[in-house]
Amino acid sequence: IPDGLTPTEAGLLRWVRAVVDQVEAASQVEPYRLRVREKERQLARMSREQARTVEEEHEKVLKAAEERGIPSSLFPLERPWSLFPWYEQLGPRASCEESLRLAIGL
Repeated sequence: IPDGLTPTEAGLLRWVRAVVDQVEAASQVEPYRLRVREKERQLARMSREQARTVEEEHEKVLKAAEERGIPSSLFPLERPWSLFPWYEQLGPRASCEESLRLAIGL
């Protein structure tokens, strides 16, 4: 603190220095904020494109299924594997597998 300042002037000087430091720190962080904002936009754009692609492919599958006489209810969009015949494909479980499932509470 320079000599000859009143306590009020010294307090005001400290406040101005703190404000200047804050503004400088904010200006140093601004490029990173801009990058984060751009990455968020890219992520949102990619999510929209992915959702659109999923919907387009689902429509293609439904159209192909309709052409072949397969009910479209077999192709749920939200849970695509829910109707898969897991047991028929994987066969019966071995006794050791069943014992393990029981032991861990599945």
